[in-house]
Amino acid sequence: MRLLFSTTSHELLGVEYLSAVLKRAGHTTGLAYEVGLDGTFYFPRGGKRDHSGILKKIKSFKPDMVLFSTTTNFFPWVKEVAGAIKEHYSVPVIVGGIHPTVCPERTISEPAIDMICLGEGEEALVELADKMERKRDFYDTKNFWFKTEDAVIKNDLRPLIQDLDALPFPDKDLFHSSGFPMQRIYIQTSRGCPYRCPYCYNHQLQNLYKGGGKYYRRRSVKSVIEEFLHYKNKYGSRSVFFYDNTFNYGDDWFWSFLDEYKSRVGLPFSCFVRPDRINRAIARGLKEAGCRWVYIGLESGNDRIRQAVLRRNISSEQIKEAVRIFKENGIKTVTFNMFGLPEESPAEMLDTARLNLDLKPDAVATFTFYPFPETDLMQRAVELKYVDDKIYEKIMTGEGSWTELSILNHPHKIAAYNIKTILPVLNKLPRFLHKYFLDRWIYRRHSGLLLSFIKIISLPFIHSTWETKSRIKEQFGIYLHHFTAALKGKWV
Repeated sequence: MRLLFSTTSHELLGVEYLSAVLKRAGHTTGLAYEVGLDGTFYFPRGGKRDHSGILKKIKSFKPDMVLFSTTTNFFPWVKEVAGAIKEHYSVPVIVGGIHPTVCPERTISEPAIDMICLGEGEEALVELADKMERKRDFYDTKNFWFKTEDAVIKNDLRPLIQDLDALPFPDKDLFHSSGFPMQRIYIQTSRGCPYRCPYCYNHQLQNLYKGGGKYYRRRSVKSVIEEFLHYKNKYGSRSVFFYDNTFNYGDDWFWSFLDEYKSRVGLPFSCFVRPDRINRAIARGLKEAGCRWVYIGLESGNDRIRQAVLRRNISSEQIKEAVRIFKENGIKTVTFNMFGLPEESPAEMLDTARLNLDLKPDAVATFTFYPFPETDLMQRAVELKYVDDKIYEKIMTGEGSWTELSILNHPHKIAAYNIKTILPVLNKLPRFLHKYFLDRWIYRRHSGLLLSFIKIISLPFIHSTWETKSRIKEQFGIYLHHFTAALKGKWV
């Protein structure tokens, strides 16, 4: 079969894995990629587009299916593109990813969507494609819901894939052919998460897959090393971003990997880490293996919010100690922070700002709390009446964003958005300016133009300089590739 994936704004590892298993099974895959900065530098999406590039790609590729993988906040784009496709073609549209997994009823109800895939899609999608190609009945394929004229057929979930080494390496040619340079490579060494943070989808997936196999799984060290060496030889890749929820989890695997990576690769890398699992030996091991940047989930600088609301059993002292240790070892740090959380007061938001300003991380990534559908923290927002029926409907269909003013009826949403906007820049300004911004500026209403300007100038301060440069180069290459292809009458 010919299967065409459609996406925008950034590279998707999940799509690359799906393409790889489909190709291994003898199917043909392609990518209809629409350029955009909303997934790379968090710019808001503009008005409705005609999606002509995607439509022309469908015309030239002639797919048997068009597939989307979507998070909640990208679902509005998926609905829009799927609708445009159905206006011109009768090709089946499949949507998978985290949003249809947790919101299946709402997703399958969209008129332009024919099928949805819940949970892990590799085995399910290959089975579906094989059945459809052989003209066999496919309505019993596990993980899939199918829309028919009379009803929606809902199949059960299959167990989680336990042996991740059995999967082929992600098909990065899919995105490389759309202009992605692959100098900095995304690699995932694990699936799942050992923690149950109430603002994250992982606790829902743990409940969904209860009895379906071990939820947190990790690839072998050998497999991960061989994957990077494969990309290094193929694309000339010079660095790697390990895209795991918690890279420093599991002592035996962690130390074995660092030893192997240091001896066989030794190139710069960055990763996400838990601050309560950091000590001097771990930081030193990361540094010697090639780690240059770490991303730390600070989330809140207030101990009550972090522990009682976010259920992160991490103290401010553990965060401070972790950042100190990384600085001692010459590893740069980026903190992740949320504002406008349920029950959070302006004083508690300021605790987050002040903790960051005391730590002086190399970059500060800030976000507005977005209540992902049916998470525990969304339920708490409903209980607090931050969510009415209208807002609930918007959340379930992915409207709103964690980069803009909160979608919630939060009593302090203006202060939350102001702090989120100014903090990355404030982290780089002289200390004597901190008091003015934190005591006065954050409580005022500011023009959208001013806040947008601050967000633009803060772009170099929300990522590591390494990551920012990589993303700029990546976007330049993608836009140039698409512009050149359009001049030649080709569509990517």
